Amino acid sequence: RRHGGTNIALALRAAQEVLLSAAARDAPEDAAASCTVILLSDGRLDTGLARDACSAACELGATTGASLYALGVGRGVDHRELYGLLEKNAEGAASRHSPRDKAYAAPVPSAMRYLDLRSL
Repeated sequence: RRHGGTNIALALRAAQEVLLSAAARDAPEDAAASCTVILLSDGRLDTGLARDACSAACELGATTGASLYALGVGRGVDHRELYGLLEKNAEGAASRHSPRDKAYAAPVPSAMRYLDLRSL
């Protein structure tokens, strides 16, 4: 926490490491098909690491195929940052599949993968 924000990249890379090690240990062909990562955050990224968080979200999707879901928690939730992470994750997941791969379903739109807990 250099500038008072959250190091989300660290959390996303830890999730990626867990998913990749589980895939290597279990059934690699099945593991990537149904991975989901749920991020609970206020979305206020450490300003020095914002690009790193976007890269980590994209990498998570590209290497594991995992879908990232975000739950906005706390006061002052930065919706734009969380949506940005979801978009990068969807881009990464889409890059794993060729356009001709009929078994691949399009990523869930980021608006459907984000929930602000204050609205409940």
